Amino acid sequence: MMKYSFTLLFICFIGFVAEGQTAAQYAKRITTHEKGVERIEKRDQQIDKSKIETVFAGSSSITGWQGFSLDFDTTKVLNNGFGGSRMSDLLVFFDRVITAYHPKQLFVYEGDNDLNGGMTVDEYLADVKAFARLVEVKLPGTKLYLFSIKPSPSRSKNIALFKEANARVEALAKASSFIEYIDITKVMYDTNGQIKKEIWKSDSLHMTRKGYELWTPIVKPYVGK
Repeated sequence: MMKYSFTLLFICFIGFVAEGQTAAQYAKRITTHEKGVERIEKRDQQIDKSKIETVFAGSSSITGWQGFSLDFDTTKVLNNGFGGSRMSDLLVFFDRVITAYHPKQLFVYEGDNDLNGGMTVDEYLADVKAFARLVEVKLPGTKLYLFSIKPSPSRSKNIALFKEANARVEALAKASSFIEYIDITKVMYDTNGQIKKEIWKSDSLHMTRKGYELWTPIVKPYVGK
């Protein structure tokens, strides 16, 4: 049974209208994500939520983090990503994948699917601000860390949009007392300014372990900070 508040559904309704999706298309997305969220909830029947200090949430860049249990102490750090998600989906499932754990830290990767799906940077930023406001209201004292959008070769047509969105999220973080921006893009380019080829799976969208080995030294110092 889906557990969404009227307020969150209203926020997301605004999002999909702006994005040009029909109500039926958005409902299908949410139904699909419901299965992923249920998998997270089923897994968590085996853990002690009271020990969780940090939650990672977001799309497949989080869900598919190869070696996550090697990089982080999973008795305190949870990977609650669900593939294909957008920031608007995190708004819908906020209570179930985030609030339920009362994390001290929240690391979020979104934006990739949002902008590739046809949203403008303004529309995406509106969802980011709505999400940050939910954190501020529902989880006072929780630190929010927002990842930059990665430069996937398969989505190279959107790189300019990604860079614009990243710059605006960084500015948002600088103006906030509880948001921090984590730039994971710089290490993904070689010395010639080209996106590294060896860090991608065959779809040129999702990363191999080599990609996460670039991210981990940047992200890990923030965890438990």
